[in-house]
Amino acid sequence: MPPASPRFWKVIDPARRRLVAALSRLADPSDGRLWDRLAFVLFAVLAGLVALTFRDYGITTDEYVQQVYGEKLWAFYLSGFADRSAFDFENLYLYGGLFDMVAVALQHILPFETYDTRHLLCGLVGVLGIVGIRQLARQIGGPRVGFIAAAMLALTASWYGAMFNNTKDIPFAVGMTWLLYLTCLIVDRLPRPHVSHVVLFRNRRRIDPWAEIRRRACAGLPRRGRVRLYRSYRALVRMEKGQKRRRRRLFRTTASYSDRLPPDGVLLAMVGSRAA
Repeated sequence: MPPASPRFWKVIDPARRRLVAALSRLADPSDGRLWDRLAFVLFAVLAGLVALTFRDYGITTDEYVQQVYGEKLWAFYLSGFADRSAFDFENLYLYGGLFDMVAVALQHILPFETYDTRHLLCGLVGVLGIVGIRQLARQIGGPRVGFIAAAMLALTASWYGAMFNNTKDIPFAVGMTWLLYLTCLIVDRLPRPHVSHVVLFRNRRRIDPWAEIRRRACAGLPRRGRVRLYRSYRALVRMEKGQKRRRRRLFRTTASYSDRLPPDGVLLAMVGSRAA
């Protein structure tokens, strides 16, 4: 086999050097800008997939009652609060109706079928949940951890497949994800959290009534436990590599109290006494 010509290496060498440089940047967790750009590319690809495939999903068992519930909620407001049938329809008065009201409103604007519109909206809300996971993981572990968390959730079939037509659970999960991210922002800035974060946190029950149930569940945790959880979170954020003994003590402390709470209550308990 004849040796490659100098012209060949003149073309290949720059490309090879760029490839090695890109791989080295991927291996460097301190290069936050690269991981942020990759995350934005991931979100754009996911949004494009939603726009291209939202018509390919069928109707689930919950979607019909959720559609009727959204229509009844609009009837409640448009009738001047006289039509209260929404509060006697099945048990849906226990669930928030924001998503269903937005879906019904969009059905009068967008040129799609009723349930196609719901699937488009739910798919975009699912992508918003992946963005929320990325923000939450980035707040705790940095840009690389944020991108990996978002990519792993996007590759999870039970999330990506359900985010088009599970119009009850996906919006709830997305709301709780952003609530946890907001909680981390408040905790990270204690004892002087940003005013906008506190306002959004306190008004979360207007959007998601189940968040109030979790807040009350966290109220039973002793104040001493809340303080220990708060210190554990701050230690986790500031932890340096190689501190194995401190890491073991941290997770022992958190685990000793986390079994008394619902999963999302672990972080809620850290600021429950201050934000409530």
